[in-house]
Amino acid sequence: MIEVFNGERIHNACLALGIAQGAYEHAAAYAKERVQFKKRLVDFQGIQWKLAEMEMLLEACRCLIYKAAWTKDNRKPLGAVVSQAKLFAATYCPKVCDEALQIEGAFGYSEGSRVERAYRDVRLVPIGGGTSEMMKNFLGRRHAR
Repeated sequence: MIEVFNGERIHNACLALGIAQGAYEHAAAYAKERVQFKKRLVDFQGIQWKLAEMEMLLEACRCLIYKAAWTKDNRKPLGAVVSQAKLFAATYCPKVCDEALQIEGAFGYSEGSRVERAYRDVRLVPIGGGTSEMMKNFLGRRHAR
C-alpha cells in the first residue's frame, strides 16, 4: 500500500508542478503584454522579482521530483525523498499560482481565466496522496528517532 501511495505522491507533485508552470508561463507572457503607466508590467522591478522567485521555486520543485523519480526507478528507499517532493510541491506550487494571479490582477481572477483555474486546481495537491500535515509528521518523526 505504501508503494502505491509513494507513486501517487510523485504523481501529485508532478501535477502541481505542471499546473504552476502553466500559471507562471501565462503570467510571464501577460506581464510582457500588459501596459500600466506607459510601461510593460515586466519592466517593473516588483514584477521581475515575483517572476524570478516563481521560476526559482518551480526549478527547486522540479529537482526534488526528479530525485524522487530517480530514487523510485532505481528501487532505492523512497520514504523521505517522496514526502519532501510532495510537501514542497504542495507548499510552493500554490504560491506560484497565487503570484501569477497577483500579476494578472482582475484578469487573472476572472472566472474562466487560465490562472484562476490553476489557482483552484493546485489546491488539491496539499490534500491528495496524504495531506501536507502527514508529510510533515513523517519527515519530522525521522528526527525523533
